[in-house]
Amino acid sequence: MLFAQRQTKNYDIPFKSSTTTAASPTDEICNVNTNARESGNTYNDSENLRLTMRTIMQEELHVIVREAIRKEFSSLRKEMRSFEDSISYMNAKFEDMKTKVEAYMQDTKQLRTESELLQRKVKDLESRLSVMGQDSRQNNIEIHCLPEHKQENLINAMMQIGKVISSI
Repeated sequence: MLFAQRQTKNYDIPFKSSTTTAASPTDEICNVNTNARESGNTYNDSENLRLTMRTIMQEELHVIVREAIRKEFSSLRKEMRSFEDSISYMNAKFEDMKTKVEAYMQDTKQLRTESELLQRKVKDLESRLSVMGQDSRQNNIEIHCLPEHKQENLINAMMQIGKVISSI
């Protein structure tokens, strides 16, 4: 119950604190204030009123504090859910990136293997080309002291050389 609802201006109504603990039933009766029966005992009335107000204020304070804590925990829970969602999203992105990196590493490994194979083939072909060039030069004939002509025909020149050599 709210403090404003419990506060009353009629002090002739008996009231009792809900949190007051009495050692005996007679102590409990002493806490009840009736101005009609006890006149002139204003100290007890003000003391009872002070205790009642204190009790009411404590109860109201507990309700307010509980509600404030509940609201704060609710907002903290929302923030935690938001953090959990963010972490889940980041984890999913991390796993996706991890998968891509592994695929890229596999591709890189395969490309390195292919590159090494192609480098070996190039070296092999270069050595073959070198050998073939040497073989082709082995069969070449170099003739010195033969005059060069602009429209020289190699086959005709060779036939003439052959005629000259065979006649000797």
